[in-house]
Amino acid sequence: GDNNIWVDGGSTFASLQVYGAIQQALPIVRAHAKYFWGSETTRRAAVSPVIKFLRDAGIDENTVAESSGLLVHAFSNGGALNETTLARAIADTLPPSTNTSAIPAQAIIYDSLPGVQNLRVTLLAFTAAIRSPVFRTLAKVLLGVLYTLGTAWKYFENFVLGPKEDLVTKLHRELNEPKLLPQHIPRTYIYSDADELIPAESVERHAKKAKELTSRDTGVVNLVKFQGSPHVAHARQDPKRYWDTVAQTWEASTRK
Repeated sequence: GDNNIWVDGGSTFASLQVYGAIQQALPIVRAHAKYFWGSETTRRAAVSPVIKFLRDAGIDENTVAESSGLLVHAFSNGGALNETTLARAIADTLPPSTNTSAIPAQAIIYDSLPGVQNLRVTLLAFTAAIRSPVFRTLAKVLLGVLYTLGTAWKYFENFVLGPKEDLVTKLHRELNEPKLLPQHIPRTYIYSDADELIPAESVERHAKKAKELTSRDTGVVNLVKFQGSPHVAHARQDPKRYWDTVAQTWEASTRK
């Protein structure tokens, strides 16, 4: 049978209910806010059960992506971060001579990702769930101070030790890294013109880069833009279009 991994960036429970109603028996790997501030060790520990799930399903370094039966459906930057962390953890266990990708997905759906890293987006992302206006304002002030201090420290660190990739820049690069994820399988970006956390331009830039890297395979990378739907809420706005897109991506993978 087919296997599905859903890697979620901390969607609301209501959003997950919509997805869960469609497919009941999926492993869902969630990324909570603290996941972004955690160490690589902490992140890897969070995704380690998925490695066992894949191995139990018979998916390993000998699995061919194009016929693996594995669909990866990632939501937001947090879901993508889970995905790349999992891929790095698996890649470290593979023999150096391995030519297959760490996660041999047959098809990939990227919902509301990848985004950018700036103060406005950070404040929105980490305070959206706070209902009290007073506490939300206080949280924004505190986060703003921490973000400014963190940015100043990074500039100092880069000046002393040399340039270092930030988390989001690294994420953008790793999503297009063949050793981690297969690049010549159907990949669909689902996004919106009204997403306050993930600008449409960021998604489109990443898809353009992916297309350039897979120039010999036309039609592999697809963009599906929704109008007016909030962050990771595209399935709620237009369920038929959303799930038709998912189905079409999977069907395209079976024709290769």
